[in-house]
Amino acid sequence: YGIRKVTVDEICREAEVSKMTFYRFFDNKIEVAALMLTGIYETALADFRKIMQSNLSFPEKTARIIWLKHEGTLGISEEFLNDVYHSGEPALKELVTRYAELSLRLLQETFIKAQKQGWIREELKIEFLMYMIDRIKAYMFDEKLKAMFPNSHDRVMELTRFFFYGTGTPDKTLHQ
Repeated sequence: YGIRKVTVDEICREAEVSKMTFYRFFDNKIEVAALMLTGIYETALADFRKIMQSNLSFPEKTARIIWLKHEGTLGISEEFLNDVYHSGEPALKELVTRYAELSLRLLQETFIKAQKQGWIREELKIEFLMYMIDRIKAYMFDEKLKAMFPNSHDRVMELTRFFFYGTGTPDKTLHQ
């Protein structure tokens, strides 16, 4: 339902706890959302680091990261994404900003390492890659793209595949 539409009563009913128990641990539903997001982000970062520390080639690591992205976005509704990214709630904004900055730093480090290993063209500016990732993120909420891919999962996956593989297929890209 997203954050705005769900009520504390619904959360309590689904979790099979009383409102008293809920308020013993949380001041409001925003704190629950923040806790959920923190878990999602921490799991994703741990999985990312594990893959990046493996002995796989950069294309294989990329394929695994895309698969992680696929799995990680399956259970997240469009409403939840919109509420998180457009809520105006300071706690959620701060949380999203902090993890976005950390993720971008890790990704930039990954690109730099891959470039040094010859997996990314030497003349390609890493700053350009980072800029393009930022632009691609903005497309997640673009109305025309939402019309093409109403499902947020499909949209994020197509954007991710396009960024890493262009118009080629992952299999052909991996074996070149």
